[in-house]
Amino acid sequence: MKWTVLAAMAPWCVLAADGTAQDTGDEEVQDSTQSFAGAAFLGFDLMVPAGEFRENVDLTWGLALGALFYLNEPRSLAVRGDMDYLAYGYSRKVRDLFFDAHHTNSITSFGVGPQFNSDFGPGRLFAFGTIGVSQFATSRTWTLFPGDDQSDYQLALTAGGGFSADLQIRDWKPALQFSASYRHHGPTRYGTGGDGPVIMSDANLSIFRVGVSHQF
Repeated sequence: MKWTVLAAMAPWCVLAADGTAQDTGDEEVQDSTQSFAGAAFLGFDLMVPAGEFRENVDLTWGLALGALFYLNEPRSLAVRGDMDYLAYGYSRKVRDLFFDAHHTNSITSFGVGPQFNSDFGPGRLFAFGTIGVSQFATSRTWTLFPGDDQSDYQLALTAGGGFSADLQIRDWKPALQFSASYRHHGPTRYGTGGDGPVIMSDANLSIFRVGVSHQF
């Protein structure tokens, strides 16, 4: 956990150092009419469980949404908001017409933090760290009848990096993104595959993401 926390905090330190440098250097008058600069992105995730989590959960796919708010003109520093949804272990047991049992386990996470971009022509490397929360939900429902839900909320510390390649499509400015990150949760109650039992263990994971972003 120690190294995960340090990695997640590193971009915050870069952000603070940049702000200090700007305060002590020559100040320039900024144009108050400068427009808002940011980006929105959509990604598809591959979740790879780590440690104890890997013993009880298989690989799964998910969906991610997020946005960046750039803090300077070179767009080297930004505030990042990131949300993703991962569903695993779905199962259905057919019993009769009205009482089929459906079991779904999912992880919904949200985080916010700094992102540092290294610009080099039509592409850039980036590193980020976020602090947020993850919901581990286990849902059991019956056909035509409500079921029961169990949830556990955990602090989520994420650190990662990747590569963004700019594209030019007329007036649209999309970019392809590839990233990898590690997320620390610590001891968590979660449902195991399908209709397996709810247990408690570390629930750390890695996420490999491919997606597209749009600058505005």
